[in-house]
Amino acid sequence: GGSTTFGWYALDDNGTIPHYLQKKLNQDQKKFEVINAGHLSAASAFETKFLKENLNLEPDIVIVYDGHNDMTTPLSIDTPESKMQLQMLFKHVDSIFYSPRLVEKILHEIESNILLQTQNKTNAATVDYTEEDYVKRADRWEENWSKTCDELASKDLKIIIFLQPILGSDNKDMTNYQPRATHEGSMKSLDHYYLFKEKIPKINEHCTNVVDISNVFHDVDVPVFADPMHTGNYGNEIVADRIYEKILPIVLDDLSK
Repeated sequence: GGSTTFGWYALDDNGTIPHYLQKKLNQDQKKFEVINAGHLSAASAFETKFLKENLNLEPDIVIVYDGHNDMTTPLSIDTPESKMQLQMLFKHVDSIFYSPRLVEKILHEIESNILLQTQNKTNAATVDYTEEDYVKRADRWEENWSKTCDELASKDLKIIIFLQPILGSDNKDMTNYQPRATHEGSMKSLDHYYLFKEKIPKINEHCTNVVDISNVFHDVDVPVFADPMHTGNYGNEIVADRIYEKILPIVLDDLSK
């Protein structure tokens, strides 16, 4: 995933979705390792490439936490080789030295500025807001993951994709503070999120499972969003619990073999 998986607003590594999931899996003394492969601003084009280049980690299950970045990443800057190489470089450096959270955030700002400058853009969030672009973004998400799941079908690797919640996707009224986190782009993303939901059955034909958890906060009566997509520790734990519920049957089936 992207910064939501990395845990942009988590207080520390122990407040991220991967950490809470590992804690939940190990509550009965079983030994599971959940690797946080979240990279800031990553969308499916980078995520699929990163996965295929890091199979040496020998994962049994790949959990994808996706949606927002594919919805908002401008089509024009999604797949250039220069972007991929730069993101891979920063991720490789992080995997070797395990950069502290603050350092990785600073590196992300440097990376983002470099990418914007190479594309002669000042703000990636201000472009590609046509109806056709949103359709193409959903198509891109479907194509990247369907193709990757097919390519890795022989690896005995389970790939489970979760369509993440974004501000407003739980169909609740906004709290007093949350409207200040919205802007034109975030509202348009929310209005077009249904395009991604419509892709779920198609991707499900290729991957192990695709699960819509965009309404995971429906019954939560306190604010969880810090901006249109990021949550803090409390929201991350709720998401991890839902992911745990969905993957547990698969995990137990693997353990029984």
